[in-house]
Formats: sequence, C-alpha cells, structure tokens
Amino acid sequence: MPCCGQKREGLAAGYSQSNPIAQPVAPVSTASNQSLAQPPAPPPAMGSSVTLLSRQGVTSITGKVTGKRYRFQGAGSMQAVDRRDAEAMIASGAFQQVWG
Repeated sequence: MPCCGQKREGLAAGYSQSNPIAQPVAPVSTASNQSLAQPPAPPPAMGSSVTLLSRQGVTSITGKVTGKRYRFQGAGSMQAVDRRDAEAMIASGAFQQVWG
C-alpha cells in the first residue's frame, strides 16, 4: 500500500510542464510597466481657450506662446484659440474676441 508521500509525488507529476494549464503563473508587476508608458496628457483647463473672429481674408497664424497653428477661412470666420496665444492675436488688430 502506498504511503501519502507517494501520492504527493504523483500529484506533483500532474503539474509538470506537460500540463501547462496546471502550472502556477507568477503575477505581473505593473509598476515596471507603468514606468515605460507615457503619462496621459492632462485635460485642458476650464476656460483655457477663447473664440476669435477674423477681420481679414484667409489667415494662417502661429501662436506666439504655444506654437500652435491656427487657420481662419476668411473675414468673419471664427475659431477657438488658446488663451495664451489670443492676447497677441487680438493686439495685432486682425482678430476680435467673441467668446471666452
């Protein structure tokens, strides 16, 4: 009659590499994975943009602060502009603040 030690050996043999489903799986560390990923961009701050109205024809302008490129389709066209860029654009006289 086999002793209980032999039963344990038999069970251990059942968990061998020939039965991969029964193999224990090591937990994956998310700390190391998170350090490799880029953090998500923060959402825009409330009231961070204003709407400007173009007083000229088709205009393409680069914001002095953000470097973002804005394109207005002609006189009377409107577009949301980063508040930091808007000040210089309004000062040029080519744009008028409508909202924000």
